[in-house]
Amino acid sequence: MQFSCRDLAPLLPTESRITYTQGYFPQVMKSLDSLLSGINDETAEAIKNQPDNFIALLVYGGDKIKEENPNLMKDIQSFLQGLAIEGAEKLRVIDPSKKDESNRGTFAKPHILLLQYGSNKLWAFILWFQTFMFQIEGRKTAFSAIRFDIDVHSWFITDIMGQFVEDDPHMMSMALEAIKQTLYMNTKFRNHVDGCLAKIEKPRPINDRVRDALSTFELWSMNIMNKAKQEQVVWQLFAKPIAGDGLEYTEWLYIIKGQHYFIDTALEIKLAKIKSAKPYDSCAFCKCKTHTSEDCPYPKVEDWKGPIQKEVMAAHEAVRTEVST
Repeated sequence: MQFSCRDLAPLLPTESRITYTQGYFPQVMKSLDSLLSGINDETAEAIKNQPDNFIALLVYGGDKIKEENPNLMKDIQSFLQGLAIEGAEKLRVIDPSKKDESNRGTFAKPHILLLQYGSNKLWAFILWFQTFMFQIEGRKTAFSAIRFDIDVHSWFITDIMGQFVEDDPHMMSMALEAIKQTLYMNTKFRNHVDGCLAKIEKPRPINDRVRDALSTFELWSMNIMNKAKQEQVVWQLFAKPIAGDGLEYTEWLYIIKGQHYFIDTALEIKLAKIKSAKPYDSCAFCKCKTHTSEDCPYPKVEDWKGPIQKEVMAAHEAVRTEVST
């Protein structure tokens, strides 16, 4: 699992006119297609042609947040310009036109703003720190800065369930080794890894390439609230993608999820191979696929200044009730 602020820090702001939450957060990784999925085709095409001219700002609280805070773009722009970094005064925050302007599923929809202009120093800090939370006159705002990058794909592969799945490091180590051994011997996986890496590196033995790909595989144990509203332990499988494009990434997931894995030839490692098999609903607040809304780590951070998922949902429910009556 990757976290923000993990590399060497760039130039840090000497001050900020607006106080913001300090901390390390799970690194938000979104593919180019997922970031552009809700933006109208003309703007999306322009971003694809010049991705380095923009940064995506994923605003927490869903598309509805714009209605609740008409000053959203102004607040974010004021906050970023308040960072004492050269070029901050030149930046611009844009709300691009969306493909679907209806109010259906306004909380579930990810809301993407665009950051344009500024300076290289400013962009380096924003992308490094990534997730910001602040308040202006009681208006709570939180967002993550994400680069538009065609080569970025999620490290998360799938959830693992089963009667033996518990927070047991020894059992997790055995399961991970079983997964890696199965994939190492699988012809489809070996050929896929060899084909992808052959496009970007000098010739070398296929065994070396497969071992390197498997060296990035990790298992994490998570306590989640499942769909039956009961606590459950799941394991989550992560690995660094080797794909060069979306099709290769889809094949990568398909091959890994399509195998049968066993511990000591008897205990089957059950992967959630399709979305409906996932034991929990992904977070509607931060749009992360690896935890539930109840387990979202952001509002639990000490000194959190952004919106709180329960409060946002309660406000939405109150509006719906008022409209229906």
